Amino acid sequence: MSKKIFLLLITLIICVLLHAPFSVFIKAEGDLETTGTAEKASVESKEKKSAYDEGLNALKEGQGEKAVEILKGVVGEQPNNVDAYIGLARAYILVKNLDEAEKAAAKAVELSADNGRAQRTLGRVYALKGDKEKALEAFTKACEVEPNSAWNFNNAGFMLIQLGKYNEAVEKLEKAVQLNPSEPLFQKNLDCAKSLISAKSQEKTSTESPETSGTKAKEAPKTE
Repeated sequence: MSKKIFLLLITLIICVLLHAPFSVFIKAEGDLETTGTAEKASVESKEKKSAYDEGLNALKEGQGEKAVEILKGVVGEQPNNVDAYIGLARAYILVKNLDEAEKAAAKAVELSADNGRAQRTLGRVYALKGDKEKALEAFTKACEVEPNSAWNFNNAGFMLIQLGKYNEAVEKLEKAVQLNPSEPLFQKNLDCAKSLISAKSQEKTSTESPETSGTKAKEAPKTE
């Protein structure tokens, strides 16, 4: 094995080891906020809002099963409540029921395609299910409808890394860093994408040299 190929492998391994588990990357700031479509002026709506808040509180406390039960009741009474479907999707994620999480997140998107949190939550479900293309599609849509969310651009950039599209990943991650320079994870992801571009360039040079002729490109790192 040539010295350049060895260095390439070391670069990829370091990039993987520097990162946290996959779930950390697919994260959305403010996903548990309590404002939105559930707010009503009437007493009846306030009671429904109270149930919604109770479900979100259970979710925040890590009580997945309780959150699912409460939020299922909320969407049963309020079938057009986008926030409740988003919360329900995240509760299903917590209890590792990704099929039901996908249904709930997809319903939220159906009700409000321009809701950034709905798109982001659906993207997270797809990412956890291993469907990188669909995850990227949802995160890209989230960037379009909610362009001031750094997490949207981070998530899209991370999925682009997963798909081996490093130059596009750099563009998204630079935007994430620009929007929120205080979040170290965004810079780590950006540095990783840039290092992979450099490693890929070095590998291409190596494969074109006589001593490494016929060497195949290495697989992109996986961090989920």
